[in-house]
Amino acid sequence: MPPAHRVQAAHIATNQNQPGRASKLGCDQIAINRKTRLSTKKATIVYDLTLVERRLSNPVIHQMVEAMAHGISQQAGTAPYQNRADAIAAQLTEAIHTHRLSPGMKLSEDEVCSLFGVGRTIARSALQKMAHAELVTIEPHRGAFVATPSVREAREVFEARALLEPRTARSAAERARSTDIDRLRLHIAEEHDALDKGEMGKALMLSGTFHIEIARLADQQTIERMIRQLISRSSLVIALYWRRQSAVCEHHAHDALLEAFRIGDGDLAQELMKGHLIDLLSMLDLRPPGPKTMSLKEALA
Repeated sequence: MPPAHRVQAAHIATNQNQPGRASKLGCDQIAINRKTRLSTKKATIVYDLTLVERRLSNPVIHQMVEAMAHGISQQAGTAPYQNRADAIAAQLTEAIHTHRLSPGMKLSEDEVCSLFGVGRTIARSALQKMAHAELVTIEPHRGAFVATPSVREAREVFEARALLEPRTARSAAERARSTDIDRLRLHIAEEHDALDKGEMGKALMLSGTFHIEIARLADQQTIERMIRQLISRSSLVIALYWRRQSAVCEHHAHDALLEAFRIGDGDLAQELMKGHLIDLLSMLDLRPPGPKTMSLKEALA
């Protein structure tokens, strides 16, 4: 019997003539055990993230590590309304990824409450969740706004992606199975269809998801979480700084990566991803953008 269980059994045996107290002590011990396991798991994840941060010295990665560690620390005390807040945050995040919500747009709490039929507590929680993901900035006495990455931040996002994604592509190529190739091929077909129909926002979101799928295929969970956040921030960068519509991944770029995965060529996949990210960065006009004005209601209509 594990030590914790022996302690629990001893408490119950000692208090066998006091059923109420024995039950309470047993429940207390179980709660302590659960908290201990959760704390150990959180510490391990944060430690892993810290190792990645030290290895890849980049301000964007540093911010991501802090945000992810903060998110882990909040999970134990999830309130009953959190599912609603998560759903709202997911909808607003998708609107950012598809460029229906532009960088700098104000996200009024009152408007969020009205559009989604929720109270201020839930609306505020949704916006805070997006702020932790660095998709939203919350300014004192002004409210929440879709984040507006600076030119420097834009470069750092793509530099961070260049540090992480080529190696991830290599791992994906070495692990890919025929079912993975088929799934990625269907994804590319959806992306091409959106481009052909001129649905640039949808094509951009699908393009980003393709990169996340590669990270998932590589089976590197910590790196996958970081790439997922970088892709989200890339959506903001492209919305602000894209020079032409081809800033959405070119047709051939993902097709070439898929072929490298099919033949299991890790070296080729790594080089293709490196060149692909350089091409994406070259398609951006990294000069201060002009203002865009639209209400949240108009953007989500």
